[in-house]
Amino acid sequence: YDLRDDPNHEGRLLKSKEPTGKQLLINYCFGHPESSLLLYPYGMMSSYINHASGGRAANVQLQWISDEGNMGGFFLPEWLEEDPATILSHSKLGLILEAIALVDIQEGEE
Repeated sequence: YDLRDDPNHEGRLLKSKEPTGKQLLINYCFGHPESSLLLYPYGMMSSYINHASGGRAANVQLQWISDEGNMGGFFLPEWLEEDPATILSHSKLGLILEAIALVDIQEGEE
């Protein structure tokens, strides 16, 4: 959405009625060419993932969570065989990716 100053309220912004694009959000999603499902990462650690831009190498590998990491039993591997509409109809979390460090991540890095 485009934002503009509200002439009636100082410091308030108004947004346009129609979205102007969607690319920024998609830049943060994970998908596969053979699926219409996009996964949007959220959580405290997801912002530390370096996506290898500007000549830098990626600092993590993403994979479906391991049995050792699935302590709460939240990852439901049977969902990997479901179609996107069925996955979206669930009212709980079931697909979880874990980030595995590929290099030692130093203090001050992403």
